[in-house]
Amino acid sequence: MIDRVKVAFDWLPETLVHDLFWACVHILNFICKHTGISYEALNIWVFIIIQPALIMLFALLWLHARRRLANYRHNLETV
Repeated sequence: MIDRVKVAFDWLPETLVHDLFWACVHILNFICKHTGISYEALNIWVFIIIQPALIMLFALLWLHARRRLANYRHNLETV
């Protein structure tokens, strides 16, 4: 199983996760310097408040779109 995963991601550079992580850390530090928020507080805002709120928002929008599509299809069948 692990061999299949390694083969699937062979085309990626070996340091991708490391480089991506440090790029995100630098972005968060940049935001901290320009807003005056501590790194820990920014992490809480991003990963405890904003990200879950966006997930809930997109889930609600998806459910709303499904309901509207179902109503639209129902109305087409009854006409």
